[in-house]
Amino acid sequence: MAHPFNDVPADAYFADAVAWAYENGITVGTSPTTFSPNDPVTRAQVVTFLHRYHKFVMDEVAGIVNPLDGQMVVHRLNDLDDRVAALELAPEPDVEPEPTPTPGPEPVPEQPPAPDGRAVVDASAMIDRVVLDQPNTIYDFGFVPAFRDITIAADGVEARNIRGPGPRQIGVQDGVTRSNLGFRDVEGTSASFQHRNGADLIEPFLIGFVDVNDQPHDADGDIIQVFAFEGGRIVRPLVEDCVAFGKRRPKGSSAHNDTLQITGIAGGSVVDPTIRGCRLEGASSAALQLAMIEGTLTIEDCVLSERFGSFHAVIAKKVSSARVLWRNNTMVDGASAVFKTGWSLHPHSTNADQVQFI
Repeated sequence: MAHPFNDVPADAYFADAVAWAYENGITVGTSPTTFSPNDPVTRAQVVTFLHRYHKFVMDEVAGIVNPLDGQMVVHRLNDLDDRVAALELAPEPDVEPEPTPTPGPEPVPEQPPAPDGRAVVDASAMIDRVVLDQPNTIYDFGFVPAFRDITIAADGVEARNIRGPGPRQIGVQDGVTRSNLGFRDVEGTSASFQHRNGADLIEPFLIGFVDVNDQPHDADGDIIQVFAFEGGRIVRPLVEDCVAFGKRRPKGSSAHNDTLQITGIAGGSVVDPTIRGCRLEGASSAALQLAMIEGTLTIEDCVLSERFGSFHAVIAKKVSSARVLWRNNTMVDGASAVFKTGWSLHPHSTNADQVQFI
């Protein structure tokens, strides 16, 4: 038996068990090359192991031949303890078999509430298109790899520990104010906060997002978007500890290809946004593009670059009046940051020589 995990030594007492679990689909590891044997096992991981083991057992005993008459035996497991239920002979050919009932949805395992009192839901079995609309709830996806197109649509929702490709969206109904909702520790191919029609989206957050598109990659569209449309406002959005790489614009395309774009459109505005601890690389457009910002924009502890050198790493378009708090940022390979009419530098800024006002 073999496994791909470089943190499970061949002489470890649990090596054979890990190899068996890997070969039989019970575990896929915490990454393609790590098993993390010294980490605590989360509730979501335990549920996943049990679910996969149950499927394995059912597959193993799915068809057993009765030695008395050579007929296939139909059987089932009544529970997951140490017993297997008695075997039942298949019906005679002239007997119409009873239809197999369709099982209902399995109950969602309960988890202790978060320290702030929000309910915690094990979401590791949720795949494909997922809409999270239970207010004040943390959905924990347990780092189970899967494609997921996830939309958050309620106050106080946090989606966390998401592994695998797929868009991550905060989608808010027109004219409805939402607050304190976002993603934490998540992989994806894109992420967006979009809000419109006169209401506020208050303190949305994207923390620990990792862009999993292959590089180099030709594609239209921004990787991370914070867009306020048609009189809507996005207030105090936070983009923190994110890693994203702009995509090279296909030949003939005029689409936006900014790595992170924060902007108001058609009367919308973004108020007091913060970008902190991010690694953003532009390709055929800026690493960071900003427009229709109000209040103070904070950019700190970031690494910013533009791969092909044909665009500024940061472009802040004309505003009526706004300030930038620029602190402890690293500009790679001579990348530049340009702020146009209406912008001023916050007095607590550092490395002011990296910023141009034109």
